[in-house]
Amino acid sequence: VPRLGSATRDLSKTERGTLVARSRDAMRNHLLGRAAVVRVRSSVVGTGLICRPQVDHEALGISEEQADQLNTQLEREWTLYAEDPRECDAEATSTHYQQQAIALMSALTGGDVFVATPDIERPGTLYSTRLQLLETDRICNPNAQPDNEQLCEGIEFDPDTGAPVAVWICSGYPDEKRLTRPLKWERLEVFGAVTGRRRVLQVWCDKERPGQKRGAPYLAPVLEPLQKLERYSSAELMAA
Repeated sequence: VPRLGSATRDLSKTERGTLVARSRDAMRNHLLGRAAVVRVRSSVVGTGLICRPQVDHEALGISEEQADQLNTQLEREWTLYAEDPRECDAEATSTHYQQQAIALMSALTGGDVFVATPDIERPGTLYSTRLQLLETDRICNPNAQPDNEQLCEGIEFDPDTGAPVAVWICSGYPDEKRLTRPLKWERLEVFGAVTGRRRVLQVWCDKERPGQKRGAPYLAPVLEPLQKLERYSSAELMAA
């Protein structure tokens, strides 16, 4: 007997955590579950979404020749940034195109993934803006405190408009059993106080309801039949 509730209540932290854990397990260990996630990644991202700048020369008040030169310059700048892991990745391990694939797979299995844009100076690099991928587990309420009118699973929002104000980032994984040091939470504002530039991106698998603050995994609706199908396939293979 389902009840009428808000998007936050219907997708509670406990239920969402179970769905995320089972989705990750299905992606790691179930052939069909992994195939579904990898197929979406290949269809959506492929080798990576590239930048093809096409500026509006009339809006900028420049000629078409100047616009073409600007497009060429922007594309060159983007290539220098996106193809060097030390330029675009806070971990300095993945290109921008690899980050796209990682972010999509993390969003599919976790419901959402967050991307911070810290300023990190590195010797020998041209830019300082990096992209830092944060799994859904690390965005949570400080010290496991319950949700309230302005805080929902690590997302602080405006109670009047519902717009995100800040996110709370955990220094580790709260459910990790082997912790060598105490966990700490950092509050990061979604929009810069001076520039208004977005500092935190939330990549959703799919937002289905108004007021929804966190996403559900892509495999959530089919987890139970997927498990049964996997057992059936294993039994048939063993019998053969």
